[in-house]
Amino acid sequence: MFELWRAYVIANTVQFPRTFLIVALASPQLAQVCAWPMAIAAVAGMAISWMMGRWPHQDATPLAFEPGNPFRIRPALQFGALFTAMVFISKAATARAGPQAFVATSLLGGLVDVATVIAPAADLLRTNGITLASAALAVMLALGSNAALKLVIALLAGTWRFAVGLLVPFVIWGGCVALGLWIGLR
Repeated sequence: MFELWRAYVIANTVQFPRTFLIVALASPQLAQVCAWPMAIAAVAGMAISWMMGRWPHQDATPLAFEPGNPFRIRPALQFGALFTAMVFISKAATARAGPQAFVATSLLGGLVDVATVIAPAADLLRTNGITLASAALAVMLALGSNAALKLVIALLAGTWRFAVGLLVPFVIWGGCVALGLWIGLR
């Protein structure tokens, strides 16, 4: 189980530079604020996975795995429709209820993918529909809701012990993101 924890930490550490790259492409202004939280969280993830690699453990036996076709059209279309719906909901909520609604819908958008929040955040920031602080907070909240969903999936697909073991790195990442956001907004 230890190797699964480490693999999970490594896979989730990659999310921070991936998300930062998307933010930088969408809005350089937003990327300046998001650089600190993403960098601190990525470094923390690398440190956690490095420490986990040095921790004494038994090697896991590989599981039988049969890969599927990665080029199936139906899942791609479903994700595209969900992505489009989340962007629409975010923009509609912001138009009706203001910037606070966008921050709230970012929690929902993070359950789909963090990029569903980045695209409208960059657009709303460009048109002065939201502040830079609101856009950065929305991206970080989307990361948080995405992490919560992963923990729920780990609990449902794995064991209670596995999910609790994953909670520790996610709490550390949450603290890193909060610290980085505080630094980035100063």
